[in-house]
Amino acid sequence: MSSCSCVMPINWDVLWDKVVQDWLLLLSGSIRGADFYTKYVPEGDEYGDLLEDSHKAPGEYLSLFANPLRPPYFRLNIYNSGRCSEFLRKTDSVACPYLLYAAIKQAVAVNLPGNDSFADKPFSSIETPLGKKQVAGAKNIYRFLSEAFDVKWQSQSGIYTYSRNNFKTSSELHDLLESLFLYQYTLPGAWFPSESSVWPGSDGLSFAGYLSPIQVQSLQNELATWEAASLIEDDLFPLFVDRVKRAAESGFGLMTIHAGL
Repeated sequence: MSSCSCVMPINWDVLWDKVVQDWLLLLSGSIRGADFYTKYVPEGDEYGDLLEDSHKAPGEYLSLFANPLRPPYFRLNIYNSGRCSEFLRKTDSVACPYLLYAAIKQAVAVNLPGNDSFADKPFSSIETPLGKKQVAGAKNIYRFLSEAFDVKWQSQSGIYTYSRNNFKTSSELHDLLESLFLYQYTLPGAWFPSESSVWPGSDGLSFAGYLSPIQVQSLQNELATWEAASLIEDDLFPLFVDRVKRAAESGFGLMTIHAGL
């Protein structure tokens, strides 16, 4: 495995009120991929050749995301609904998310206001046709999570499994970290694993989780009082804390994109 992932500050309202709404129209066959692409990826990107791919999803699966949308969508609820087996069977876990990913990079990702003291550091930004966007990136795994979870590599399934430990970590912080990183939540029309809390040991693109602006504020508060934080030997942890703090102050959400940096 060798992949780079990122935690991306996002405009929560644009994501759910615009991009995901139209993404669902695309999945239902009501609009064309080219129309979605023109609207949300106006500068183009390297994946434009995927526009001819079929993104249509089964109606039974789409009925799980009826208007008005009410995120978050829990992976377990979706998986146990009995309505997603056909979708997951047909979904290309490599190609399917790319059109949504391209839209998120150009229409949903935001730059945080104020001075960025990490601007010249590795893994601090993602390139887009509209310029760099600030993120908190990492290679392969986010190492600081091992202070809150026991991490085990499962070679047969090719995933890392995470189980909560009780080392100076509150249940609230566990909840927030699982929701942001470990596939507790899912996006409509995107592949997700059959279990959580996990992190894929592959380089395929996927959406690992997200937090609303209110949850980001809670995460900021939890990180500020996390006793284990002073013990973390990870050069990228301060970058993550900075992105959380500044996103909370600006009222933005966060999304983690596996292999998205």
